[in-house]
Parts: sequence; structure tokens; C-alpha cells
Amino acid sequence: VNVSTASSYNVTSTAAPTFTYNSAGVITSTNTGYNTQSGGDGQSQILVLQLIYLWPTGTGPLGLNLTNQPNGNRMLVATSVSTTEAYSCNSGQTSC
Repeated sequence: VNVSTASSYNVTSTAAPTFTYNSAGVITSTNTGYNTQSGGDGQSQILVLQLIYLWPTGTGPLGLNLTNQPNGNRMLVATSVSTTEAYSCNSGQTSC
């Protein structure tokens, strides 16, 4: 899972994250995170949510190769971009 914020829809990055592997094909770094705060109170923020699945694949008929990762997997990425709602707290509340 990769969650980030963007300052506008024009600069929103929806590119797939880059995974780093060691010599045995084990992931050592995913370059993903969970960052929902870009300053402010969290209202009307543009959030980018990516779900990543490494699908184990092999060579198909006629040499068809669906892998796009060095360990024989294919990275599937689903991306959703949304805006958080503006809301107001009741008077006297310190948080909502």
C-alpha cells in the first residue's frame, strides 16, 4: 500500500513505485509509504492511494513472458485519487 498527498491534480504522480531486490530476488526496499499530512488540518487534501500486488507468473505458451520484476513476478498496481471532505468541528472541541 502506498498513500501520499498532492498539491493539485495536475502534479499528482500515479507512477508505479520502484522495488529494490537483493541478489536472491528478495525485496529490500519498496519506496512506498503512508504519508497523509502535507501540512494543514487534513481538509480538502488530494490523496493518492495505490495498492500493489506482486503476481507470481511464469513463461506462458509460445514464450509469452508477463514478468516485469526481476524475481519472476508481475507488479499489478491499482491507483485511486480522491479529495478529502471539508468539515467543521463543534465549537469548543480541540479536535474532530
